[in-house]
Amino acid sequence: MVHMMKVSICIPAYNNEPSVRRLLESIERQNFKDYEVIITDDSVTDGIKKLAEEKSYVKYYKNPQCLGAAANWNAAISKARGEYIKIMHHDDWFTDENSLREFVNMLEEHPEACLGFSGSRQEEKEKSYDRHIAPEDAAFIAQDYRNLYLGNTIGAPSAVIVRGSIMAEYDEKLTWLVDMEYYMNLLKHTPHFIYTEKPLVSIGVGDDQLTEACRDNKELNVFEYGYIYKKYHLESQEKYRQKLLMILLDAGKSEEEVTAYGFPKGVYRREMRKKLFSKMETTPPHLKGNQPTASERKTQLKPNRQSEERFQLKGTNNPKEAKAPAQVSKIDKIGLYLLYFSVTLEIIIVIIDKSNYTNPLEGQLFRITFLLAAGKVLCTKYSLKEWAALIMFGLLGLISYKITGRNEILRIIAFVAACKGTDVKKLLKYVFYLTTAGCLLLVFLSVTGIYGGLALETDFGRGYRQVRYCLGLGHPNALHCMFMMLVLLGLYLYHEKMKWYGYLVLLGMNYGLYLLTDSNTGMLITACGIIGGAILYFWKGLNGKKWAYFAGAALLLACAGFSAMAADAGLAKPSKAETADQRKFGNPLIQAAEEHLNGRIIDLHYGSVRQEGTTATWTLFSRPENDYYFDMGFVRIFYWYGVIPGILCILLLLLLLRQLYKEKDGMGLVMISVLAVYTIVEAHLVSVYIGRNYILFLAGMYGSSMLGLSGVKEEYLWKAYRLLGKMERL
Repeated sequence: MVHMMKVSICIPAYNNEPSVRRLLESIERQNFKDYEVIITDDSVTDGIKKLAEEKSYVKYYKNPQCLGAAANWNAAISKARGEYIKIMHHDDWFTDENSLREFVNMLEEHPEACLGFSGSRQEEKEKSYDRHIAPEDAAFIAQDYRNLYLGNTIGAPSAVIVRGSIMAEYDEKLTWLVDMEYYMNLLKHTPHFIYTEKPLVSIGVGDDQLTEACRDNKELNVFEYGYIYKKYHLESQEKYRQKLLMILLDAGKSEEEVTAYGFPKGVYRREMRKKLFSKMETTPPHLKGNQPTASERKTQLKPNRQSEERFQLKGTNNPKEAKAPAQVSKIDKIGLYLLYFSVTLEIIIVIIDKSNYTNPLEGQLFRITFLLAAGKVLCTKYSLKEWAALIMFGLLGLISYKITGRNEILRIIAFVAACKGTDVKKLLKYVFYLTTAGCLLLVFLSVTGIYGGLALETDFGRGYRQVRYCLGLGHPNALHCMFMMLVLLGLYLYHEKMKWYGYLVLLGMNYGLYLLTDSNTGMLITACGIIGGAILYFWKGLNGKKWAYFAGAALLLACAGFSAMAADAGLAKPSKAETADQRKFGNPLIQAAEEHLNGRIIDLHYGSVRQEGTTATWTLFSRPENDYYFDMGFVRIFYWYGVIPGILCILLLLLLLRQLYKEKDGMGLVMISVLAVYTIVEAHLVSVYIGRNYILFLAGMYGSSMLGLSGVKEEYLWKAYRLLGKMERL
């Protein structure tokens, strides 16, 4: 078994071989040795390559062409396979031999944090001084990660360590604010971090810095601040609007250019009348009083790094220990425990359902999981729009519950809402290992003869008796389905850290299990998921291809559309020669599919007296008597819950796909696409069991973002502000 390194140290290099040598020597001095070193080289000379050849532990990659700073950073982290990712710029180095261990300890001791960062030692030719974030600035970011827009107080990338499970890349459209936007992207979904004031890294400050050029480039300021302003929907709060407005006015932008960002013309005219633009600072009033001097500014940062303007300058004799900001409160921890307890019960219920044991307390346990998730909701902070959406969907769930008696929609809404403020990737890892352990326990009990059936011998709808293995999971299809779900989840969590031969191993395991289960659908769908992960591994740029997500959306709609056609299909008029068993569907597409679906569509129409599941039994919000169980999951959505919830479900999945595109979450696209096809045939995901539907976890991860609800607490005040501007203009 290949050992996965704890830390990937990524060095995006560009010439400067002496500085890279100094950095590598500082790495070699570290007393923490569980790391890999990756260099991606943008250099025009061979100096870095020759240096890497001297160091056997270095994994060296020469870029085929000069990528530029942000793209080279992404190239470096794309090669990383460690649990943690530590980027180091070539002219920085670790301050002492304990630095890397202290970086690792921060994340090890604070599993809720998605990133950790330290202070830094600024090294000039004739002097050095230490800098770190002020506690009030840490609390400011903890209150709302978007406050980084007002000043990047986290600092340079070399002072940061990130969990490898976090999906984020540097935005290659940016030059100066690229690291600030990267931190905002990380904290958007997991708003917890840990920091130490101790200077664990040293920042080399030279005469060739371009910070002043970036700072004084007003057009660059306008573009990059404007770009982030739109990307993170910062128009909802006055402090962000004021920041951008000052930058626009300082750059001498026209009224049309200012109003293009949503500012009322009255605001522009009022500011122009006051003639503020000629002496306006780019820092809002609440950030004053903690600014470095002009001489200090010249020593701050290197090219492509956002200003650390709000760092305090202090001596090195009394460094403080690592600390988490105030946002990790007791209420947050209680909510997190409640959510994990809820998910634990959900997984236990799933494992019991897969066994031969009939759970007499299933309904009561589901009520407990709902109450636990609701408790997490009460411990979580939401914006006004998020509360409005939560109430709206809650009313939908109540209507469904009132009409049908089914409470799944309410439970799903509570669970998805409870995921906010949680490291969902970490939660999914917990689900992965707990589910794997439960399934292996059932297999062990059946193989040893303690409990559960090893195999089934019956007619599985193919016209003859077969012996197929289920290994304690009740049915061969159920066994292969659980394997498929675990493979998909494992790939989602770890596909970026896998080697190429890992995909071959998974394909081999899939085929080996097929020899036991003879589950054609499970084998084929699992193979598609593995191949999808392999394509992402070898074609990393596919994550950002818009057409791939459009294809996923088209596939989802096609799957739902086909299912609706199957539910509405009618038999063709029989010929005189036909018997009842020989009758065929009038729709040739449905007939062709029926020949490969082992009677699923014909059973849908003639498996019950009332033809349960056909469109004749569909209503807007279903009916209490619509409780018949059958395969074909998309049909079951509309039958069990109604046409309105079914359409809303498809729309939300499309919104989730759009958000996956924005986040460049290619494996999420693979998962949804594979499960959409699987849901045509099986109803594994459309059931009472939340714990086995990983798409709900993705919805919880991206919920607020995909609905456009993140950070809009002051929307109504801003609308009133715009109205006042219009009135003033009149």
